[in-house]
Formats: sequence, structure tokens, C-alpha cells
Amino acid sequence: MQPQPLSLYIHIPWCLQKCFYCDFNSTAITESTELDKYIAALGKDLRQELSACTQQNIKTIFIGGGTPTILPTKKLTNLLNTVYANINIDSSTEISIEINPETIDREKLLTLNQSGINRISFGVQTFDNQQLQYLNRAHTSTKAIEVLKTAQNIGLSNINIDIMFGLPDQSIDQVLADINKAADLNPTHISHYQLTLEPETKLATTNPQMPDEELLAEMYGQSRSLLAKLGYHNYETSAFAKPGFECKHNLNYWQFGDFIGIGAGAHGKQTFEDKIIRYHKPDNYREYINAVEQESARKSELLLESEIVIEFMINAMRLTDGWNRQLFADRTGIDFSAIEEKVWRLVKLGLIECDATIVRPTVKGKMLLDEVLREFV
Repeated sequence: MQPQPLSLYIHIPWCLQKCFYCDFNSTAITESTELDKYIAALGKDLRQELSACTQQNIKTIFIGGGTPTILPTKKLTNLLNTVYANINIDSSTEISIEINPETIDREKLLTLNQSGINRISFGVQTFDNQQLQYLNRAHTSTKAIEVLKTAQNIGLSNINIDIMFGLPDQSIDQVLADINKAADLNPTHISHYQLTLEPETKLATTNPQMPDEELLAEMYGQSRSLLAKLGYHNYETSAFAKPGFECKHNLNYWQFGDFIGIGAGAHGKQTFEDKIIRYHKPDNYREYINAVEQESARKSELLLESEIVIEFMINAMRLTDGWNRQLFADRTGIDFSAIEEKVWRLVKLGLIECDATIVRPTVKGKMLLDEVLREFV
């Protein structure tokens, strides 16, 4: 297989407090948290990963968590300097960071802007203060609006807002109100995704009244229509962008490109001439630091051909405009003919469309994505 586009993901595993719906690898920060050791480990991990890569041209960088902006300004600067010291970037490199409104101020935003960050993602989730409190979010609606406007005023213009729908006891009117409030702030991108009730979260233990499937489908349909009217193109199941502001980093995931993952709990994918591997770093940050010191942080797994197919589909079938048959061959090393019979079976069911070059999910197929994916298991 040929070299694939390469992205870098950096995980910061701490938050001010754990949101009740969150099952990500994150924990509340404490005074004993060893930030300096962790940042040093990130630099060493990055150097180890780069030494194992034949492809060195990183197209996108994404700093996520957790809450990356929980780091003090000086430590954020140290992290970015560590990254830049090890890789080459230019004006075309998309460099994104996730922000919790409660962990950011003008000084930190200025630092991000001056340090090369050119895309920020605000985890707002909802503008309903009652819901924010119920979900144990640290910020208020007013705070979110205030810091987002500050970011725009200092020149950070490429902004995503995360908004959830399908919250407990949420109505369609409330869903649409959140979208309108987000759009009023004129971000370049809105991520609008359904809340999933994960079994190990605090929210799940309260047995909340969640919207049923019929109401969720109506929320999804009306949201897509409203976002389209507001000028946001639905290019992926949960992603809506103004023209030219699609998230390059996430597109690389969805198009089955390669990515380096550094940090506690980070995942990566690497393509070789004759195989594809995925890997995972230790979830606990102290175990991660120790593993990096011993040069044993990466736990790798060789993907079987069947796993390569399903992982490609899990990602690419989320793309509204679909994927090219040649992309499938280029990314997987498998000829399209190996899956063609399954593709046409889904066409007959009205779940996907297929022509001489492009395969794409129908609206029905996007709503029944699990059924589409089962065909390839």
C-alpha cells in the first residue's frame, strides 16, 4: 500500500470535573497531577512514534481530551513548542484544540492564537443552563457566548461549536433553539451529535427519561434542515460546515488515513506496504509516563482483512458525499470487487447509492447505519 495522509492526535486527560454523560478517558485534575512529567512524556512519545513512521509529513494536529485548556498558559506553550520542535508545519497545517469555556480567558486565547493554533473547538453542548447543570458542565450559557466572542475578536476565526441533541426530557423546540443560538455566533463549523447514554456513566445510573427513536429521528431531520438553511453543509453524520471549513483532521479519520496518537489512552493507525496496524497507549497517565520512559507505550495489533474492511466502513459511511471506489482500494489494499456483492445488496435495500465511482449512504442508510455496517462484519 502507498503512504497515507498523516495526522497527529494529542490527548490531555484532565478536566475541571467529570461530566455526567462522559465515558472518555478523562478525570478531574488535582494538585498532585504531574503536568510537567506528562508534557515531557508527550514529547518523548512523539519522537518515538515519528521514528517508526515512514511518512513524516503531518497534515493536521488535534489536541483533545479531556480539556486541553485546563493546562496553565505556560504549560500549554511548552506543549506546543515541544510539538513544533519535532515536526515541520506550514500555513496549510490545520492545528485544532478543544476548549471548555470555563477553562479559557483572553490571555490564554491570545497565547493559542500566537502559538499557531488556527482552529478551535468549543465544547458548549447546550445553551440551556438547566441542562448544563444537569449534565455537570462547568460553564454557563453566558460564559460560553462571552469566550467565543472574545476568541473571534482576537482573530481566531475558524471556530467549531459542539452541540448535543437527544438530552433527557429535551423537546424539538429546545434542540432547534440550541442550533439557532450557535448559528447566531457565526461559527464556521457546528458539530451536532446525539447524546449516547453510556452504561458506566453517572447519567446512566439516574435512569433518565431519554427521547424515543421516533422523536430522535424527528430531531435529526429537523436539525439537518435548519442547519442547511443557516448555510451549514452536512458533510458527515454529525458535522456541519460553511464552505471550505470542513475539519481536515476528522476527514482524515473518516477517509481512513493514518494518524499518530500520543498521550494517555491515545489510539493510532499506521499503514505499511503490506499491512495495517492500530495501537493504543495506557489509559492511566502515570502508567503512560512510565511506559514512555521504557519505550513500551505502544500496544499494537495487526488488522485482519475483515477488520480493515469494517473499520473503513465505520468511518467512510459517515461521509454524506460518500467515498470513491479507488479510495477504498488505496486505503485498504483490497480491491473493490471483494465487497461489491455486499454493496449492491445494500443498494437494493435503499440504504446506499452506488455508481461507477462513488458509494454513499442514503438518508435512510444514515439513520440505519448499524444495519449498513452489519453487512460487512
